[in-house]
Amino acid sequence: MLTIQQLKERSRFIGASEVAAILGLDKYRSAWDVWALKTGKIEQTEHEYYTGDTLAAKVGSIDVLEMGRLLEGSALDMAERIVGKLLRDPAQLEFPSPSGLPLLSHPDALVEIDGRPVEAKTVGIMGPIYQEWGDSGTNDVPENYFVQGQAHMHCTMSKTCIYPVIFGGRPPGMYEVEFAPNFWDMVADRLSAFWRINVHGNIQPDCTPGIEFIKQIRREPNKCVNVPLDLYAEYDAMKFMASHFEELAGHAKARLLASLGDAEQGVCDFGVVTYLEQSRKGYMVQPSTFRMMRCKKNPETVELLEKVKNGIISSSWKQGKFAELTGSNGHEDAAAKTPNEGKTA
Repeated sequence: MLTIQQLKERSRFIGASEVAAILGLDKYRSAWDVWALKTGKIEQTEHEYYTGDTLAAKVGSIDVLEMGRLLEGSALDMAERIVGKLLRDPAQLEFPSPSGLPLLSHPDALVEIDGRPVEAKTVGIMGPIYQEWGDSGTNDVPENYFVQGQAHMHCTMSKTCIYPVIFGGRPPGMYEVEFAPNFWDMVADRLSAFWRINVHGNIQPDCTPGIEFIKQIRREPNKCVNVPLDLYAEYDAMKFMASHFEELAGHAKARLLASLGDAEQGVCDFGVVTYLEQSRKGYMVQPSTFRMMRCKKNPETVELLEKVKNGIISSSWKQGKFAELTGSNGHEDAAAKTPNEGKTA
């Protein structure tokens, strides 16, 4: 876990956890977000830190921070039992780039005997596991964590990086990734260009900001600017599509549930659908039971399912499915509300 001082130092360098965002490989952050932080458009406070999955900001309570530290410590304890004693003092875990890149690495620990960096993770503790992790003992980690490990290995001049992971709902895992020099050469070029052009040149990266970051941009009271007409129209169109697709999805869900009849489960070549009874314990409210529909895809037919799904989406537009919801009378009305090809809901 980074200290408050180390968080402040990151404004002058790229952190290992930010590299994937600059490369466009982070689902939750973009190069724009990193640029805004480094150029002072957004100020990161002691209650704003990266969990690796999303930005935990404005929590208003130290409990969340303490929970992260506790779980990270447990993951490191697990690693220590397997690889030997770890160095965990944050003051000794700061490593600049040996090649002069504007990069500063803060691994969670180092293996004392050989200096391998350790990057502890907690996944799915307070929600679903959104990213793909392979079996424990492999190098199959999500790509943003792979890139983070590459940065640690570059700065510590190590050949491998270890990832002890505590999962919610599945056994803990240990992963080890090797340094990829050819890949890192490409990364180094991108980082240098980002720092020179975007940060020092104060030029916004050409990518979409994360919504939580853009909300925190420092605003000047009473300042008004012109906004592009196409962006205004695009947002209005996307809101329309989102609300109506949500209703269409509800109709499709109802039809799928009706196909079960009085059964709790159904199967097809694409997968399994269940509608099982769940229990809610009584804390602030009375205990209750309810049913939740879940679909589990068959991995052997995923590609076929994607083709069928895309065909249904395309056909929905062509057949004017939006007419059912909007009162339009044919293909022309539905098409008129459709954004340009290539844009998605």
